[in-house]
Amino acid sequence: MRLYFGEYKLDTDRELLTGPVGAVALRPQTYRLLLFLVQRAPALVTHDELMDVLWGHHALSPNVIPQAVSELRQALADDPQSPRYVETRHRRGYAFIATVEQSNELTGVSIEALPMPVVVQAAATETIVPDTREAPQSRRRWRSPWVWMALALVGIVLVFGGYRIRTTTASRRERRSGVTGR
Repeated sequence: MRLYFGEYKLDTDRELLTGPVGAVALRPQTYRLLLFLVQRAPALVTHDELMDVLWGHHALSPNVIPQAVSELRQALADDPQSPRYVETRHRRGYAFIATVEQSNELTGVSIEALPMPVVVQAAATETIVPDTREAPQSRRRWRSPWVWMALALVGIVLVFGGYRIRTTTASRRERRSGVTGR
């Protein structure tokens, strides 16, 4: 299947994006992001939906989404201030705003055929819906930057607290034995 938008052609059979100057190099995850956004165009795709469908359990940080979108914008020569393709909907998600035309010259490969976690094809429509049988809330709470910052703070306190205890104990030993370092 070939999808056309603006001056670009997305060939899902060959997993190739072609632009005005030829083939555009995309990392596999950036290609999946583009394909997912194009298939859902012009609907809003939320951050949680992108995280669940494209990254699943493999994402270490919610920052992977803006990084991938930034990489996609660079590949499409799209400006975030005046977007032609990917529009940011602040605190909600992203939308692919360009008009997408489809050509079924060859039998297409949909997003389900790609190696991605937890994707379900809805029978009545051509939209992609994340599988809700898993407990995404339990995964989301670990994605919060506040959780990671709290864990880092606890680690810092333990490291420096332990160092302080050791130095205090060592200086007491020196005082007891009568040996001073000064």
